[in-house]
Amino acid sequence: MTPPSALLLDLDGTLLDHERAARIALGQAMQEAGLTDADHSSALLLWRELERIHFQEYLDGQTTFKKQRHRRVRAFLAHYGRTRLDRTSALVWFDTYRTAYEYAWRPYDDVMPFLQGLADVRLRPSVAVVTNGDEEQQHAKLTAIGLSQLPLFASSSMGARKPDLRVFHHVCDALGVSPGAAWFIGDNLEADARGASAAGLCGIWLNRDGSTDQQAEPPRASSLIEVLEWARAGSDAIG
Repeated sequence: MTPPSALLLDLDGTLLDHERAARIALGQAMQEAGLTDADHSSALLLWRELERIHFQEYLDGQTTFKKQRHRRVRAFLAHYGRTRLDRTSALVWFDTYRTAYEYAWRPYDDVMPFLQGLADVRLRPSVAVVTNGDEEQQHAKLTAIGLSQLPLFASSSMGARKPDLRVFHHVCDALGVSPGAAWFIGDNLEADARGASAAGLCGIWLNRDGSTDQQAEPPRASSLIEVLEWARAGSDAIG
């Protein structure tokens, strides 16, 4: 692997533990809605699937960021028989979820050691965050986890979303590096790793629940610390 001149990082599921925050927030929102007898494991699976469906509608330009929230809530509560829910009530419920979700924002344990460790890389790469989502919310996440100093590139401001090649090329141009000199690390195999690879970058799949294989196509790592070691080794080899 060519040593990186730039390390591009996804946000949710890579830097910020979205799954943990969503699990905590959904539990609190369900409790306040009186859904105390519901199976929280199955509820979380349903919520994740609705998030995937309706957030994709937002990314595809089929609805607004605010409306996709409304659709998710109505579909979720309808599953529990709460069908008489107007738009205002749905958004109030979502605000309960959102407040708890934001309060639960935390970085993964390996994030700070990873970023601090880059100082020891002989050819230190530049770092930026590239995310599909609303720029205002994504910037708030970075601030909450102590990473507001990192450059942020959000799909809502770029007019395209991962895995569109234009996203990766736009970020590389902005950082003044060629795609072949950039690594992209993210938890989504298709949008992040394979999307970046198709754009000429080194796409790395951050599979926190899996194994590490630097020789795989695309390479996969189970932690950011492993990616750090790859960057160190590559830099030392040409240093």
